[in-house]
Amino acid sequence: MIGSLPWISGGDFIAIINRDDRLGGSTKRMAWQAELGFEVMLKQNWDVNGDVEANLHNFRVVVTHWNLESFGSIGRKKRRLLARIQGVEKNIELCGRDNLFNLENKLKAELETVLAQEETLWFQRSRH
Repeated sequence: MIGSLPWISGGDFIAIINRDDRLGGSTKRMAWQAELGFEVMLKQNWDVNGDVEANLHNFRVVVTHWNLESFGSIGRKKRRLLARIQGVEKNIELCGRDNLFNLENKLKAELETVLAQEETLWFQRSRH
């Protein structure tokens, strides 16, 4: 398995085998890096021609709100999606319509995204 190999090889040369291993072996990204809206939010709220202090102050306010909206509600999103999936599955048992199967697949895909965010968040918390 490549991930468990050392990041350098001794001898007459030094070769990086796995770039992530040289940084501590983690391939996990910070939760905010995985969130697609972060870069857009940053670009919309950072004035490249503005004062650094004003930018930092504004950014702190905006990113705090964004963080709460994006990650503060992971548990709530997860519970809501699980309840909706359960309801859809009960309805599928009763009538089995194609649109219910499509909705179930869409909700399960959303749940996978939320579970990945939750996993990344727990991973980050365990490192501190």
